Amino acid sequence: RYDDLSRSLTNNGLNWKVEEDSSIKGQRPFELISPPLKKQAGLKQVIEACAILKSHDAQVNDSCGFHVHIDIDGLSFEQIKNILISYTQYEEVIDSLVDPSRRDSKNRYCRTIKGKPQWLEIIKSINTVSELCSYPDSPFYSRYCKLNVRSIALHHTIEFRQHHGTTKFEDLLY
Repeated sequence: RYDDLSRSLTNNGLNWKVEEDSSIKGQRPFELISPPLKKQAGLKQVIEACAILKSHDAQVNDSCGFHVHIDIDGLSFEQIKNILISYTQYEEVIDSLVDPSRRDSKNRYCRTIKGKPQWLEIIKSINTVSELCSYPDSPFYSRYCKLNVRSIALHHTIEFRQHHGTTKFEDLLY
């Protein structure tokens, strides 16, 4: 199944990887990994990948997620902190847009970042990403939170992990 899916992606000009993923429930679970995508051409690739997944009868369940890495090149640490502050403040609103299985800390691979009531003040006082990740009881200590800042050191991105898995491009528009 993975070979057929990989071949279909390649034959359609998509340089995406298909890898087994033991964190997903179901028969022959896999993860689909895109290369870095940009602008309209990137959206077209997502549309095409969703169509290919449908043609292969790919199924999703509540163990599936849709993760997006946003490149942070050119952002100051203050701008990165503003993203964290905004996401922390609006997490409950974002929760209302995704599948119930991705809300609060119902999924161990996308835990809440709300944390302590004083967490916003703590974020505001921190001066480095490593300080943010190593702060006692930090929700950012693990990469398995809704907003993964540990990916800054690895990929120079912030990873948004909260969206539910889907093969429908329309689901990704909100």
